[in-house]
Amino acid sequence: MDKERLVNQRGVALLLFLVVLIAIAGTFVSNLLGMKAAEVTQKKIDHDYEVLRKAKQALLSYAVEYSLTTNNYADMGRLPCPDLRTTGSATTGVQDSPCGSRHVNSVGFLPWKTLGVDSLRDSSSECLWYVVSGDYKTGPNARMRNEDSNGLLQVQDDNGQLYHGANPDDRPIALIIAPGGILQGQSHLPDCQGNSNEANYLESGGSVTYTTDHASIADKIWTYVYGTASSRLENSAFNDKMVWITKDDYWDAIKALNALDTSIPLPGSEIEQLTADLAQCFTAYANDVNNDYFWLPWPADINIAEYRNDADTAGVNGYIDLNNPSSLIGRLPQSISESDSEEFKLTLSQVVTHANKADIFDSCLTAERKDFWQNWKDHFFYAVSRDFEMLDGSTAMLSARCAAAGGCLNMSTIAGVSVSKKIVAIVFFSGSVVIGQSRNSPPVDVDEKNILSNYLDTQGPSLSNAHDHPVDATYSGDVNTYYNDVGDLVYCIWVNAGATAVETGKCV
Repeated sequence: MDKERLVNQRGVALLLFLVVLIAIAGTFVSNLLGMKAAEVTQKKIDHDYEVLRKAKQALLSYAVEYSLTTNNYADMGRLPCPDLRTTGSATTGVQDSPCGSRHVNSVGFLPWKTLGVDSLRDSSSECLWYVVSGDYKTGPNARMRNEDSNGLLQVQDDNGQLYHGANPDDRPIALIIAPGGILQGQSHLPDCQGNSNEANYLESGGSVTYTTDHASIADKIWTYVYGTASSRLENSAFNDKMVWITKDDYWDAIKALNALDTSIPLPGSEIEQLTADLAQCFTAYANDVNNDYFWLPWPADINIAEYRNDADTAGVNGYIDLNNPSSLIGRLPQSISESDSEEFKLTLSQVVTHANKADIFDSCLTAERKDFWQNWKDHFFYAVSRDFEMLDGSTAMLSARCAAAGGCLNMSTIAGVSVSKKIVAIVFFSGSVVIGQSRNSPPVDVDEKNILSNYLDTQGPSLSNAHDHPVDATYSGDVNTYYNDVGDLVYCIWVNAGATAVETGKCV
């Protein structure tokens, strides 16, 4: 009996051992499968972000290559339009330009053929999506695009909290999105043949819905959803992944072409040449055979309702009080019709008969150079001296000008070394923003372009190009003095050595 009991106990023990062993094995297998599943999931995520990074680099390379191959710096660095799938499968992967209206964002598939890369697919074999900000797309071309042009895109997390783009400078100019597999309510056609209806591919999050948030309205910010790490791994209601291109990403790539570097324009660069060309336009105006007194047009207003609008960059009577001039510095004027019309209010013996130009650049800039100026027009400023301003300028011979205090401008260095010339006018190019400057603008943001010190640089309270003349109660220095070494690129117009004409060159 004792022997039989012992056998039974051993059988029970063996059975318990087998149960425990099976449980351990099951746990091991389960953990192993879980690890394998997590490994597979991570590989998919790694793949998705790898193709997204490739797409981002392809877009930046396209922008640089576009600048090089077009040889037209007015078109520098445009980003392609999306592939909207509006012209059939034969053009799959090719951008559809123009895409929408001017200054309106555009969304569709990544135009991989236009970028010169293979069809990039995410881990679900879906084609990538692409959103481009209205001012950066190939067409219709923005009226002005330069390094101060902010993006019109923002990124939220899937809880509706703003993730990227809270500051205007940080708003992306482009997004590249891996849409992932089909989720409930979505519809994907095989082999990326679907139309560019984003609601069929991309998810909403928080308060964002693609069908109402992305209206085709100029200068409207579009918001997209970037899920949290947990939602991208686990949440079956959200599987989009994305990377974005910032304004800095874009312009760092473009400015690597030295000809377009605006931080410190290099000798012979396109920006320096354009500044020289603009100064020469005003020099030619002053030296016209019929311009008896070498007078120059008024500046344009610093505060402009629409900085992209060429018509608003005009030298205007309304900006200058002819009886009590408060400022003879402003934006560089393109339209000079108002200045010219004032000339015809003088006596017949004083009329400048070469006038009545609508555009001072008509005869001195090529069409390409004029297009280049239009992209950077908010960066150019112009100061004219009291002796040479329209209507109220001196009628004395050139040799007698600049004799009275404040009649002409002074150019100095920070060290106090003055340029020994009779300076008639100055053309400024204000380069990249420096610490303390910000250049956001309407219609999307608060206007910061109407503040001179957000463009022209300063070196202490009394060494500044950001001041009015001939009257400025707030400036602690000489209101008629400007500086050639505080950071701005400056070209001067001065009376030549023989006092027979005016000439131009760098203010050195």
